[in-house]
Amino acid sequence: MPLPPPLPYTGRHPDVTGPLRVLVTVLVLVVGLSTLRVEGAVARDYVSLYDDETLAHWRDRYRPGIMSNLANVLVPNLTPAELSALRGLTIDMPLRAATGGPLDFYAIGPATVVLPALSLKLFDDLSVAYAWLWKQGYSLETALEYVGLLKYGRESDYGRWPQPFEALGIPDDALDDPDVDSLAQKIFKSAVIFILLHEMGHVLHQHPGYGPEVTRQEARANEAEADAFALEVMRRLPAQPTGMFLFFQTLVYLGPNRGDFDSEAAYQRALEQSTHPLTADRMRAIAGLLRRHSSDFANEYGSREEGLAAVTFVADQVDGVADMVADPDLQRLIAQTSRRATLASLAPRRPGETLGSGDPTDRPEEAAGGFSGTYDGVITAAGVDFPVRALFTRSGDRLTGFYNFGAGVGQLDGIIEGDTAYLEWRSGPERGRARLTAAGDTLSGTWGYFDSVEDGGTWQLGPVAP
Repeated sequence: MPLPPPLPYTGRHPDVTGPLRVLVTVLVLVVGLSTLRVEGAVARDYVSLYDDETLAHWRDRYRPGIMSNLANVLVPNLTPAELSALRGLTIDMPLRAATGGPLDFYAIGPATVVLPALSLKLFDDLSVAYAWLWKQGYSLETALEYVGLLKYGRESDYGRWPQPFEALGIPDDALDDPDVDSLAQKIFKSAVIFILLHEMGHVLHQHPGYGPEVTRQEARANEAEADAFALEVMRRLPAQPTGMFLFFQTLVYLGPNRGDFDSEAAYQRALEQSTHPLTADRMRAIAGLLRRHSSDFANEYGSREEGLAAVTFVADQVDGVADMVADPDLQRLIAQTSRRATLASLAPRRPGETLGSGDPTDRPEEAAGGFSGTYDGVITAAGVDFPVRALFTRSGDRLTGFYNFGAGVGQLDGIIEGDTAYLEWRSGPERGRARLTAAGDTLSGTWGYFDSVEDGGTWQLGPVAP
């Protein structure tokens, strides 16, 4: 999906002492309560995602600007009554959340806000990934599927959890491009400002938290009240909402999903028990507030016309998040795609592609012998044709690879005899066999489930030009 044009370059992304970066890091540290704790996710250990030394380094870089800019940027835009209600707030920055989650912000006690360095660093890196993929013309879906891999994947498959840059093919010098740096800051800044102010809204209104005495209806009303406060203060600043929808989309891929439950009834029960799900109503209310105050939010942009267009774009994308969480079939597809994500499937790809083709210079010399490289074509399943992309690597008579036809990535492994490849395929819990025969540059054959090689359908492939 497209993003609004980046604003003029305002400072190096890694330099958190620059004016914009300091504002970002200051505001992010006042996130409190539990709105951004991902509910319903399987308990996992993400210790290996970033080591202690890395997290301590980034915590030390985030911290200095946070406290000074809290006083100099945010406080002047609060009313005396708001400041009085927020008096006594303290900040704790452990390396990781007590929950073990990768993106959890919460509060303990009466007014202690916990902002784990891991959660800040993860979304910081994702912001860079989103910006670089957009600038290069690649789909942003791979970044979201990476988040899904963190939710559903197995750490043992990788030795340790892969970080965003290595998993998504983001170059180490991505921030040398000033447009990427600027947009990454805008994404991170706007998301964390909203997080901060939302949680401050809970403290301001003295919301009682989410104990058993608080009904789900009351809790969700509290969420709406906190959202409204956040957007009101963002309007006063003003603060660009550029990255809000990307943060919400990230939570959609990391949070509870219709595809996680065996039945609609079980899913609805989980929603009823959830204190702060990303409901369609909540997302549409946020989009409505952005549109209603678009002229105020537009003031931080280079021109009024540019600002109004950008704010309207973000509101439309937040509405798109509402559509995502309201469509059970789309949620099932998100879950299925995330479960089947592999590092190969996360390679940068163009919008509309099902699998990135990678770097042609990395292909082995055996490519000249056929059955190697990137192929596009059509696969038939249940009588319906789907576009498919396959990446094959040949080593002698051994053939391995990956394929994708829009519902996740599958793996292939087999042997070549003459002009025919005999393969086994696996995609998530499903498996089967397949056969492909070469005729010139094209490959064609059949596939099936379990021991059948043909009860699934057919597929035809042609090579993608380097």
